[in-house]
Amino acid sequence: MGEKPTLTRSWGERRLRQLLRGAALPTPELNVDLDGYVLDLLWRAERLIVEVDGWEYHRGRTKFESDRRRDAGLIAMGWIVLRFTARQIRDAPYAVTARIAQTLTLRAQGVEPAASG
Repeated sequence: MGEKPTLTRSWGERRLRQLLRGAALPTPELNVDLDGYVLDLLWRAERLIVEVDGWEYHRGRTKFESDRRRDAGLIAMGWIVLRFTARQIRDAPYAVTARIAQTLTLRAQGVEPAASG
């Protein structure tokens, strides 16, 4: 598969990457192109995608709608998509990290989480 990308595009992505390292969670691939979608964080084996939504880029109806279409397409392909805002990462970092850890654990065990988001 080659070397995993390590570039981040936002403060939220950089901070989340630090939090994941601090929690000793598996290292995701970053900003990966998958079927025409550029994904913020990707764990292939667990089929988990995490998207970091900063207000500057994700505000407005057009972006909101395109994010929902994209998530629906990825979910239909068997991926779990979790979205966190930059504010959630800043204000509730342990809750964000715990949700990702929980989802990674369930997916590694072959359990389908009840809902994503």
